[in-house]
Amino acid sequence: TLRCWAGGLAGLLKAAESGITAALGSLLTAALAPQSPLRAFDLLGNVLLHEVDTVLGTHMPGVFSPGVPHAFHANFLAAQVFLESLERRCTGR
Repeated sequence: TLRCWAGGLAGLLKAAESGITAALGSLLTAALAPQSPLRAFDLLGNVLLHEVDTVLGTHMPGVFSPGVPHAFHANFLAAQVFLESLERRCTGR
């Protein structure tokens, strides 16, 4: 299950990033290219991020709970690294 993922949230998000690249790399490259008509779909924000958020909310509902401060901080940092990796794929509009 996702709750027992090796490496915690950081490992899970790293695996998700690798999976996204493997499965959607060429589509994302085309969709994020300047002047691409596919940019209108906002695949990163409306599809990928939404899906990751839904899965985390369903399978790891307390992942961003501040009740355990050191775990919250580690998970927050892992999420920031993941978001930055997605943002690096983007180019200016």
